[in-house]
Amino acid sequence: DTNVNELAALFPISLQAVSKHIKVLQAAGVVAQRHEGRHRPVSLRASAVTGAVDWLDQRRRRLEARYERLDEVLADLQGTA
Repeated sequence: DTNVNELAALFPISLQAVSKHIKVLQAAGVVAQRHEGRHRPVSLRASAVTGAVDWLDQRRRRLEARYERLDEVLADLQGTA
């Protein structure tokens, strides 16, 4: 957990811009923000990130398979040239 001020200190953008980004991420279900008195800690929802990582991993495996096939085709073409 962290707060908006700590996050804003990490990036070269304004506090308002960080707050807007957090609202977008919260609407997407990637982060959660709760009220604790005057503090509003923000936390990452690991389950949302895990889904994105799984999706990207599937795409990566497909691309690797396609590149391997392309390498084979190019090697065949070079052998016949």
